Amino acid sequence: MFLVAQLAVVAGLAVAVFVSRARAVDDELARAWAARHGVLLTPGNAPMVTWYLQTSRVLRVLGVVAGLLLPPLVAVAAGLDRTFRAPSWPWVFAGYLVASLYAEVA
Repeated sequence: MFLVAQLAVVAGLAVAVFVSRARAVDDELARAWAARHGVLLTPGNAPMVTWYLQTSRVLRVLGVVAGLLLPPLVAVAAGLDRTFRAPSWPWVFAGYLVASLYAEVA
């Protein structure tokens, strides 16, 4: 029962983070990003830059959520000891990195 409560709290926090971080990318943010990275925005590439920023943001948040929720669920499914059922920060970090890599490749 404790695991269910713990996963519910983590899922609630994950949804809150997802909603706050996955908001739409506006033109101001795209212009600021382009200026920091030395990209000249034109009418032809501005939609692609906005798509890239939105997609990479959503994928990174999903990677963190996966790093939080999947390891405890896999541990329960595999019947591992209770010590493996708690979310651990290395998995969150790994989820973020894998999602960042996927966002760059996509």
